[in-house]
Amino acid sequence: MEKTAIWFGIALMLLGVLVFIGTNYENTSSFIPAILGLALTMLGLAALNSRYQKKAMHTAVVLTVFGFFGSGLKSISGLAENTKPADQIWLTAQIVVTIICAVFIGLSLKSLYDLKKERFLK
Repeated sequence: MEKTAIWFGIALMLLGVLVFIGTNYENTSSFIPAILGLALTMLGLAALNSRYQKKAMHTAVVLTVFGFFGSGLKSISGLAENTKPADQIWLTAQIVVTIICAVFIGLSLKSLYDLKKERFLK
């Protein structure tokens, strides 16, 4: 799951940079997914050390839950408004961040379930 956190973090960082470029370098809030991605990548790297694995991965999941709700609520409010093209790029990025966070949370919960199941069967 640690490598998954690293790859999801890289995806969020790339998304942030692409949105910044796509909005003609005007929307500095496009770095929010990049910051979330950087934190997720750093937590994934920390989790590679077995001493910090549990805390780092739990923190990564909590961080993505915040990302999911933050970008999800912003997406819902953005869908209700008429937006100009630059804002549509940002809105699309919010929806993508919501999906990325949801998938990461789902994979994390599945990993936790599998781990608990494995320990129970021993």
